[in-house]
Amino acid sequence: MALEHLADEEFHDLKADEALKADVMEKRSHEQLNDLRYSVVFHFNPFMKQWNCIPRDSYTQYWNGKNSEKIGRGPDIDDAFADYIIKNLNDNT
Repeated sequence: MALEHLADEEFHDLKADEALKADVMEKRSHEQLNDLRYSVVFHFNPFMKQWNCIPRDSYTQYWNGKNSEKIGRGPDIDDAFADYIIKNLNDNT
């Protein structure tokens, strides 16, 4: 995403989102993150050009076209995983 094409408020929202992801990832221990990574599957969608981080228990639903709010999405694996953690923060604490 080219930052020069973003409106000022979109740019600030993007920066706030990045700060939130960084904060969440820092507060999790390395061991917790490794345990969480084993509970998800990563899939790259070439049409949307984004990574999806899918909980293993929702994996078949994902492939059957049922969208889940628990799926993390991002332009790379780390962002998709951070998005997954933010969306499931209450479930994983």
